[in-house]
Amino acid sequence: MRILVTGGSGFIGNCFVKLLLEKYPSYQIINLDKLTYAGNRDNLRDVEHDPRYTFVQGDICDPHLVNKLCQEVDWVVNFAAETHVDRSIVSSDSFVRTDIFGMYVLLEAVKRHNVKKFLHISTDEVYGDILEGSFKETDRMLPSSPYSASKAAAEMLALSYLRTHTIPLLITRSSNNYGPYQHPEKLIPCFATRLLQGKKVPLHNPTPIRDWIYVQDNCEAVDFVLHQGVIGEVYNIGGNNERTNLEVTQEILRALGKDSSWIERVSDRKGQDMRYSLDCSKIHTLGWRPKISFQAGIEHTIEWYKTHPTWWNKINKIVIAGANRAGHAGVVFNTLTLLSDHSIAGFLDKNPHVERPSDYPILGSTEELPELGGIEGAVVAISDNVGRAAVSRRLKEKGLKLLTLIHPHAFLTPGVLVGEGTFIGPGAVINANVRIGNNVIISAGCVVNNDVIIEDGVYVGPGTVVDSRARLREACFIDAGHRIKVDEVVAAGEKR
Repeated sequence: MRILVTGGSGFIGNCFVKLLLEKYPSYQIINLDKLTYAGNRDNLRDVEHDPRYTFVQGDICDPHLVNKLCQEVDWVVNFAAETHVDRSIVSSDSFVRTDIFGMYVLLEAVKRHNVKKFLHISTDEVYGDILEGSFKETDRMLPSSPYSASKAAAEMLALSYLRTHTIPLLITRSSNNYGPYQHPEKLIPCFATRLLQGKKVPLHNPTPIRDWIYVQDNCEAVDFVLHQGVIGEVYNIGGNNERTNLEVTQEILRALGKDSSWIERVSDRKGQDMRYSLDCSKIHTLGWRPKISFQAGIEHTIEWYKTHPTWWNKINKIVIAGANRAGHAGVVFNTLTLLSDHSIAGFLDKNPHVERPSDYPILGSTEELPELGGIEGAVVAISDNVGRAAVSRRLKEKGLKLLTLIHPHAFLTPGVLVGEGTFIGPGAVINANVRIGNNVIISAGCVVNNDVIIEDGVYVGPGTVVDSRARLREACFIDAGHRIKVDEVVAAGEKR
């Protein structure tokens, strides 16, 4: 049995991959993960040398890659998604792209290659909130946030493929997961890690109620549905642990020996759902029930964060390779500071005396990289194509994640595929279905039109226009103000 697990390096996905490998010795697992901020290869270090496990870094929005992988597998389990409600309120574009367009790409591949089972992981948030009673699988979906709306839309699309194309679809809707390896943006790890650092916890509303399920229980349920579920059915998965936000906060405070003075009240989330509750009688009748109590689960979770500070301390901590304040590094630094999603540890540069943004150290040379323990990723901000490719390779050999940085004033339409380490400058316009490779730099004011393919290590200078269906081959260099015409091919390594 060969199974493609998408988003397997994330919180729930990594637990599920480990469960399959432990429980089914004959199964082969392919993990497709884009390694966004929430994906972490450290989560699966224990199994990365297992011959039954294969990691592929890539995007479920890439039809070429998804089709290639689906040719090789029997089942697909889709965990890949943008999931954080607060992020979806600030900016919804990545949620629409990954959760909806990514679902479309997977469905097309499942249909084309006759995949025998496709299990989609959804959420109780698609129902919206309920003040009394509990939601059954047959109840209407009424999502409240851009995140839950994107998940509901993905389900609706999948259910349409079930009816129209009879794909072998299963759907699970689980309540709030918690446990080890959860990104610190979520409530329980956020509060636990803040308290461990001597910081107060930001509680936005004490009264909303959530049902909590320990991640191992959820993965056991997903496995149960994968093997025992009926094709075409939806299954609620809950932990039967309804708690207010305040009650959860108090459990964390007690576990870490803190009192209520460590709570800091902050403004409430927009469109706040007041209560989630699932009727799970359908899956209970089939034979699955949760095993781990909330008390046992929260104690184990907090103990894990106490004993694994190296894991969570490096989350979103990055270096910038290249430090020239007047060059790409300056633009990258300013953009990262504006986005404020990452903690910049410092710079790498072969010139220790380069003029760099103040207050951030040179950590070492890009020629011979220093030890970079405690750092998760890097942005390559070097203009020279050959140098950028070499530094990128060294950083990846060190185990660092190369980050994609897109300036907030850039405009990317649906279907754009962006590789790791890409930097797109302010004012760039990237149109639909463009494929962009690794470590590309597209400078300010460029226009890249439909169906263009840009391969690895390409530089596109300011003010350049790349017309439809053009192809920029690996490591080519397009200087400022050029026009690449329709269907034109720029050879690998060519300079214009």
